[in-house]
Amino acid sequence: MSAEQTEYHAKLLPNGGWDERLHIFRAGKEVDTFALITRRYLVVVDTMSTPELALEIMQSLARVRQGRHLVVINTHADYDHAWGNSVFAELDSRYPAPIIGHAKTRARLLGQASQDSLAKKRQESPRFDTVRLAPPDVTFTDGLELDGGDLTLHLIPTPGHTPDHIAVWIPQIRLLLAGDAAEHPFPHVDSPHDLPILRQSLHAMIALQPLSVIPCHGGTTDADLPARNLAYFDEVARHCRAALDAHTLPEDWATSDALADLVGFSFDDAVRFAGADPATTTDFYRHFHQAALRVTLEALTAM
Repeated sequence: MSAEQTEYHAKLLPNGGWDERLHIFRAGKEVDTFALITRRYLVVVDTMSTPELALEIMQSLARVRQGRHLVVINTHADYDHAWGNSVFAELDSRYPAPIIGHAKTRARLLGQASQDSLAKKRQESPRFDTVRLAPPDVTFTDGLELDGGDLTLHLIPTPGHTPDHIAVWIPQIRLLLAGDAAEHPFPHVDSPHDLPILRQSLHAMIALQPLSVIPCHGGTTDADLPARNLAYFDEVARHCRAALDAHTLPEDWATSDALADLVGFSFDDAVRFAGADPATTTDFYRHFHQAALRVTLEALTAM
């Protein structure tokens, strides 16, 4: 078995104090996904990045399924959340199930950009060779409720990270499965257009007053996570405004790899501000911080 194959397994995490009906699975450093065991349904929230990982999730859940109807939810169409869908989409598969997602998730998975992304991923790694893009077959736009008998799942649009993003709110236990709309230490935003949309989604999640917020990246259950994410974006904006007011930014700031230093808000300082340890924070969050600085400056200079 290759080192890469060893790294990517869907491992069930030990319960860290959350409701016993929630199971959390982790695929290395790639993503966390969830399963909720309700009276009526076994609900799989996101299918990871390959069919093999989705199958491992289902094998782990064999004991708790116990005749419950199987339902799958996609929080959004990104590869690490929805590329295991084919395990459930094939009628002759071992685990046929309806796949629920935003209408924009269906459009994204059927679109050329997803095809291009899959082709690129296959060039990078053979583990994506078995992926077949399978969109949700039950879609919605403004929200959806799933009555599990004991738990009700509210599927709430939370765009900003992506236009199709949803979060899952379970009011009976005040649990919010945030997907990528909130992350520890901070979420990714790609454009000035998306930044206020993501901020609005963070405000909407805070308004739910959850007792636990569990994202797909960051390994936290802290209910204050959306508020910390908002505070991070506020601090980014404060530093960006100060740099603009001081007229210290070079003309090529938008393409500079040293943007954090130019603005005076280093990656390490940003991670600490967000309540995390730079020594243990995955390096791709450095790119998240760079993007947040760039889009904030672009938004401020466009005013």
